[in-house]
Amino acid sequence: MTFLISDNQQDYHKFVAEAVEMLRAYEIEGIAIVALTPEANLTAYWNLDLRGKTIAQSEIEMDRWDNFLQANTGRYDLTE
Repeated sequence: MTFLISDNQQDYHKFVAEAVEMLRAYEIEGIAIVALTPEANLTAYWNLDLRGKTIAQSEIEMDRWDNFLQANTGRYDLTE
């Protein structure tokens, strides 16, 4: 597999290259990309139907909850 990143390096290039390298170990059925810019939020999809986009949304939502719980571990009693 050939993956090319331009000479005009951006802060996110290393992240993208590492993500693509990690994906090589899996049988990929679909990909969702979300990018935030000052002007607009951008999305790109490869091989995702409505079901796939719903799964991608759910994965991001679970990551959001993980971040929230990690940031607030001592604030809430989660033993109940």
